[in-house]
Amino acid sequence: MNSETLYQAIGHIDDVYILEASEEKKHSKHRIYLISTLAASIVLFLAFNFMSTSRPIIVINDIQIMSTKEIPLDTSGLTKGDDVAYLNNFEVPDQLGSLELISQIRNLYLDDNQKVIYDKFIFDYLNPNRDRLVITTSKLDKRSTFTYFDHEVSIINGQEVLLGKSNGMTYLAEFMIDDIFVSVQSDGLNEEAFLEIIQLLIDGQ
Repeated sequence: MNSETLYQAIGHIDDVYILEASEEKKHSKHRIYLISTLAASIVLFLAFNFMSTSRPIIVINDIQIMSTKEIPLDTSGLTKGDDVAYLNNFEVPDQLGSLELISQIRNLYLDDNQKVIYDKFIFDYLNPNRDRLVITTSKLDKRSTFTYFDHEVSIINGQEVLLGKSNGMTYLAEFMIDDIFVSVQSDGLNEEAFLEIIQLLIDGQ
């Protein structure tokens, strides 16, 4: 086929086919644009959600920590439980920052059917400055101090935590690890030091 023949063949192409080819090219570009826009939107959505879940959300609620006396437990007819196995899914370290574990009270009592009817473990920490931290854990007693006050939930490493401040330098944190209710109260620590300890406790589980 020489150039003259080719020229004549092109000249006889129906305009309809030319328009169809042009329209298809436009549609192809439009589809690519839509796909690119959708992909970018998905990436932005995922990035925003990752940032919002990984970034701590800290709200310190104003509360009053009330001192209440517990009714002494009548242990007659009860047996002392294996406290180590009972809380094997919650780790309490010997040291938290500058604070050292100085005492611990493990109360776990079972009835004749080996059903736990009372559990309260108390871990007492102290540092050289006499700042104090008390961790209380329980599977049965989940009463929250925050029930009596307006409060907002904080997020630390993806964990929901209730944070409160009372009487200047007294801080309180409450959260759940699996089915264990954890209450942490400090006296003398500043806000930054207290939050670091809460993060250490959550990270250690």
